[in-house]
Amino acid sequence: MIKEIVQFTENLEPELKQMGLAPKEGLHVVLKLEITGNVWRINKTKLQSEIYSKKQSEISGYLEQCILWQQNAWMIDTNKCFDAPAKAIHSCSPYCVGFKREHLDGGKKYVANEANKKPQIQDRMSSYFSKALNLLNNEAETQRLKVFEELFSNPEHELYFLKLLNSLPTYEELGESDYIIFYLDEPLENYRKAHEKYLGDKLFNTDKYNTKPNDEGLIYGTNNFFNGFNGSMPYLMHQTATFDITGRISNKEAKKLFEFQQILPRKILPNPLPIFIYNNELQGKYIGLFNRDEKKLGFREIFEELDKNHQQEFANYYLLNYQNTKDGLVFNDFDFVAKFEYELNDENGKPWDVKSLFGLKAGYSIPNVFAFQNHIIQRIFNNNLIVKTKDDSWRLKYFDEIEEKYCKSSRNYLSILKFRKAIYDFIYKSKRQAISSHMFHEMMMVSILEDIRLDETKALKDGKVSHSEYFNIIEKLNIWFSLFEKFDHSQLNKNQKSMASKLKDYQAFVDGIASGNEPPEKEADKEFMYAAGQVIAYVLNQSESADRSYKHLEPYLQKVNSEQLKGAIAHEIARYKHKIGNYKDSRFKPVSAFVLSYETEANLKKFLPELLAGLFADNQLYSSKNESNSEN
Repeated sequence: MIKEIVQFTENLEPELKQMGLAPKEGLHVVLKLEITGNVWRINKTKLQSEIYSKKQSEISGYLEQCILWQQNAWMIDTNKCFDAPAKAIHSCSPYCVGFKREHLDGGKKYVANEANKKPQIQDRMSSYFSKALNLLNNEAETQRLKVFEELFSNPEHELYFLKLLNSLPTYEELGESDYIIFYLDEPLENYRKAHEKYLGDKLFNTDKYNTKPNDEGLIYGTNNFFNGFNGSMPYLMHQTATFDITGRISNKEAKKLFEFQQILPRKILPNPLPIFIYNNELQGKYIGLFNRDEKKLGFREIFEELDKNHQQEFANYYLLNYQNTKDGLVFNDFDFVAKFEYELNDENGKPWDVKSLFGLKAGYSIPNVFAFQNHIIQRIFNNNLIVKTKDDSWRLKYFDEIEEKYCKSSRNYLSILKFRKAIYDFIYKSKRQAISSHMFHEMMMVSILEDIRLDETKALKDGKVSHSEYFNIIEKLNIWFSLFEKFDHSQLNKNQKSMASKLKDYQAFVDGIASGNEPPEKEADKEFMYAAGQVIAYVLNQSESADRSYKHLEPYLQKVNSEQLKGAIAHEIARYKHKIGNYKDSRFKPVSAFVLSYETEANLKKFLPELLAGLFADNQLYSSKNESNSEN
């Protein structure tokens, strides 16, 4: 992993490494040192300042220069700042001092320090500069910069920083969390040299295991890149191993890892991010797409761009999924992908397709994994996992925090958490085994049953009703019956009929009985359940209740044996006997007689797909089309 990330970072163009940089939110003050005779002093007339907020649409030239200084004057993290143990001063340079407004008079950290009798930030400036000035190798430079130190450590100084801030009108505009950063107007190279020395000491996890520089100047030490190693905490150490550390990396590698860690939060790289191995040419072309002036490309857009000429080469890469959280950068997933499989084809080389088995609209094709993600997964999980926004963009929540209150139901929420990693692996890592037929069955079942439970109705002028979840249920049934076999990885089932083909058989079976034919001698439980669904739908359609929502189907869906189910159906038939008897030449009687006389010891939960299909397929028990149930 480390080797590949280092190589990837080395291949990035310098211009790309600067993309996405922004100044810290807050006040940026630039001071200039000038010499008069042999005396260095701060030039009061050349003091400049400007506030930056993320709400600004543009960054001024002044702030663009501040960005470069800031980048070469900032700490690695608070554990490696010069202001221990308070960790309030976040710069780490003799040319720069940066901290948050909350540490000054009236700020919450200032008040807390006062209450706990701890030294304030102005009392710690001398300690900060004693470490920052050690980054200089030139005594004359050290003496020159003591003029800058005086500005912060000597309250009698005419430009003492607290007095200076109070003289600036913009100071009052700052919020508690805004930064105040002072820079010296010095060549960027001065900043870089000091920062290089700081990084040389701090890029490793600890200097305890550092080697002496070799002939090339390389130092080897413990990796600090997402490494929780801490030699001062015994409970984090190996207790039985014969070694203290597992290995070392060079200071050169540590620098590249640090650069990589700084780039990711800027969101200029796609997420997930493929890091190729063994293919520098493709890596170069891939990286070249990041630096375009057009809209930022994601994983999908970049793959489709390269797919024109390099589809067969899109292989052998590590896929990194990362996230910038309030607690810092987090790696959600890092895995090797042998080959990315973009297309979704059946055994005959044809794209997957969703058939219009239960009506609504015409069928549609699912030619690739991204169509599967945006058209299938988005619908199964009700726009909660794959979110289509109002501006027609997409937000993917494979690793995001998902709040239950924004999901359609608690069961849908739990289903998302249970299956989203498998879906991510299926789409982005081409792990076709990641989703099994059992998993697909469960996610579809949960989604449809919740739609049934949450259905509400609205009365129409013609006496019929409109169901809030009708279209969702029909769409999902089309998906379920069309794609189920795509996730059956058992070779034993390859020659069996698909659910879509069986649906036609069930319809023919019911049509035969309704037409007066004798049931086949070897009818199966699946046909019984489909027929039961047709009977239940027919009977419940006789209801004139104000509430005719699909939630009334739930008692039937919960039955586990045939006697329970038949008893519930018989009760409902008796309830609406007066209406059912009005139909002349009804096809209902022979089918209901078959259902009520069928015997099986099977657990009916296994055949819920067939029962649901019977409930929502075009009902074949009506004597004419005009009598069929057309509620939606």
